[in-house]
Amino acid sequence: MSIKLIFALLILTVVLISGCLNSNVPIQKTVSTSAPTASIVVANNPDTPGADMKILHKGGDTLKSGEWKLSIVAVGQRPLFKVSNSDLSIGSQIIATTTTCDNAIITSQSVSGCSALSSQAKYDVKLVHIPSNAMLLDQIVEIDMLIGYKKVYD
Repeated sequence: MSIKLIFALLILTVVLISGCLNSNVPIQKTVSTSAPTASIVVANNPDTPGADMKILHKGGDTLKSGEWKLSIVAVGQRPLFKVSNSDLSIGSQIIATTTTCDNAIITSQSVSGCSALSSQAKYDVKLVHIPSNAMLLDQIVEIDMLIGYKKVYD
């Protein structure tokens, strides 16, 4: 074989191998999503006649609808996250009267649609920012209703 033919076959082999390698390697785009800065707190809401808790966005970035999820379950149960239906901005106060479940409705004002919260029970509350997978709230809350509350009728 001539040197030119060997050289041409070598170049063709290199081109074919590199083409095969490049076609089998997926192009990965790495999107870096940083966690938002947000101060989210949760507390028992003892000033009401029913078993409930309040989750307050005290400061930082607004969490966009569909980009945050919430779980409220009895202590010892697996978290059950439900995606939000509205933005959570500074000053938003969520009043939770139920746990989260598949049918839960989560907004920047309320959590409803599942098992009612019980007085003298402890709940594990978690709030996660979905794009960054950052845990913004992870706290145990004990529900304690106002003692001696009397309902007044007009």
